[in-house]
Amino acid sequence: MHKVIVMPAAERDLEGLTAFVRRDSPVQADRIEDRRFAAMASLAEFPLRCGVAVESARWGYSVRCLPVHRYRVLYTVRDSTVFVLRIVHGSMNSPVEPDA
Repeated sequence: MHKVIVMPAAERDLEGLTAFVRRDSPVQADRIEDRRFAAMASLAEFPLRCGVAVESARWGYSVRCLPVHRYRVLYTVRDSTVFVLRIVHGSMNSPVEPDA
């Protein structure tokens, strides 16, 4: 079983995306947040199941992408640890930076 660590940039992403949805629908925001947390937790068992993200080339190391609803959870695996780097809306055209 892998350890899952959510990095500060991903925490900020999650807070911002949830706050944005919450303005229109608090119930929907809670559901989306629950799905994202469950998906991130599932990485503990099968972290290599997701494909390599386009951000890998730009960031210079292997980044994987876990799709969750309309969002992309970007993460990397180092030894027995999964680092969740960013959580971005799927419609974002340009790759985000890992620590923005």
